[in-house]
Amino acid sequence: PLAEQHGLITEISSFVLQNVGRLLSETDPDQLATVSVNLSMQQFMSTGLISELQELTDQYHFDPGRLKLELTERVLSEDIPRMHQIMDRLQQMGFRFSLDDFGTGYSNLSAVLDCSFSSIKLDKSLIQGYSDNKRSSFIVNAMLDLFHHMGCEVVAEGVETEAQAEALISRGADWIQGFHYARPMPEADFLQFLRQHDTAGSV
Repeated sequence: PLAEQHGLITEISSFVLQNVGRLLSETDPDQLATVSVNLSMQQFMSTGLISELQELTDQYHFDPGRLKLELTERVLSEDIPRMHQIMDRLQQMGFRFSLDDFGTGYSNLSAVLDCSFSSIKLDKSLIQGYSDNKRSSFIVNAMLDLFHHMGCEVVAEGVETEAQAEALISRGADWIQGFHYARPMPEADFLQFLRQHDTAGSV
């Protein structure tokens, strides 16, 4: 919010995209499958986003499907026709979309149903009580069923315990994100982490 307020968010986001493009060009898809990048409402609605992403793929020569663009529910509350226009064009270019932090207060199922997200990320506020709170478990299980029926993968955010992870995996969560597995780390440490665990990563 502070970066948006002071007009710095687009510059920061462009810096992130440049580094992600470089990282994708330097890593094998078997090592690093995808990288997700959050786009602010200001950046997503800007007139230069499509050309910026086209220049990024031209410069670094990576498969656009390896870059997943994350939007928050706040974007869904804005200019819906404009949002659809941008999403459609970027999907034609090969990019995929994820809805971040679902359940944080802007939740609008009708808007979600009307958009082509490849994955939905359930906010940590929904996950915190999972495995030991019946109400929380009911809501999360309902979301898992709904979004799976829509053909979306579901990411559980904010997983911090083994009990949460095991319960979510057994219930069908596609991806688990949280401190239970790892905390944020520098790029070199992350790549070493992938090598040690001998697995394809998504971040």
